[in-house]
Amino acid sequence: MNATLQRAQLPQVPGAEHVRATLTPILWSIADGTLRAGDEVRAPVLAARLRLGIPDVEDAIPRLAHLGLIQLPDKEYDEDYDEEDAEDDDEPAVMTSFSREQAIREVRGWAEVHLAMISTASRLRGAKLRRMQRVRDAYAERVAAGAPYAALNLVFFGILYEVTPNFGFRLATTSAAYRLRLSEDVLPQDPRKTTELHDALLAALRSDDVMFGAELAIRTWSGALTGKPLGW
Repeated sequence: MNATLQRAQLPQVPGAEHVRATLTPILWSIADGTLRAGDEVRAPVLAARLRLGIPDVEDAIPRLAHLGLIQLPDKEYDEDYDEEDAEDDDEPAVMTSFSREQAIREVRGWAEVHLAMISTASRLRGAKLRRMQRVRDAYAERVAAGAPYAALNLVFFGILYEVTPNFGFRLATTSAAYRLRLSEDVLPQDPRKTTELHDALLAALRSDDVMFGAELAIRTWSGALTGKPLGW
């Protein structure tokens, strides 16, 4: 699959087109591992790297912080704090990092919000299912070839999010997906298990009992990843 097409299918933060134009390359950098947990985030540096405007990146940073993807520096302001102090205050934001226990909670949160999202989604038919199947096949081929594959997992779910009518679920699933990606430094995903998840979800979405298949697939995957079976 071509990179432009992949990027367009990433899970998107709902919002105006000009906002998405800035957020999409940043989210892609998280998806492909260019931005990793704990990395410093300085607007001029990130803007130059991604060929974006500095003001646009400055506007994007608090949006990403609201989604739990960036940690803003703690600042203590007193009554004498002024603009000159602000110019000297260069402590950067950082990409969110996780302990192992926090990463396990992220997996469980991802699982719960995705099950809730699937329960609201219309059944997929035709073109969208075929697109998901192609992404699944490309993911498995890259894993087998030892090529970068992680971003394709987000693309797979990005197609699924397109049919979710509920704004809140779309926002929650998107932020959960990218936080889960950032947590992989301490809780790496097994690509074989991820392919099994893709296959099981595709089978569920093609079946007459979507929720039964989806719950079994997500529970199996998350339990294997964390070693702690989910108790619904």
